[in-house]
Amino acid sequence: MCAVVTTHDPLTEALEDIAARRRVPGATYRLQFSQSFTFADAAGVVDYLADLGISDIMPRRCCARARAARTAMTSAITST
Repeated sequence: MCAVVTTHDPLTEALEDIAARRRVPGATYRLQFSQSFTFADAAGVVDYLADLGISDIMPRRCCARARAARTAMTSAITST
């Protein structure tokens, strides 16, 4: 009879655990949050989206435009 020797590498075990819990989304829907569409509004459409077969909701980056505007404004101020 041959004995199998196994080593317990914590990193390998952690990565295997993460990989075992990962899943691929079935269908995604992206939401654009704004002053007129808030998290409360999003909560109100979750059941409707689920009925359509949406399995995962992703927020659209809402700060990119504000960040770009702030950068442009800072450039305009410092160049004068």
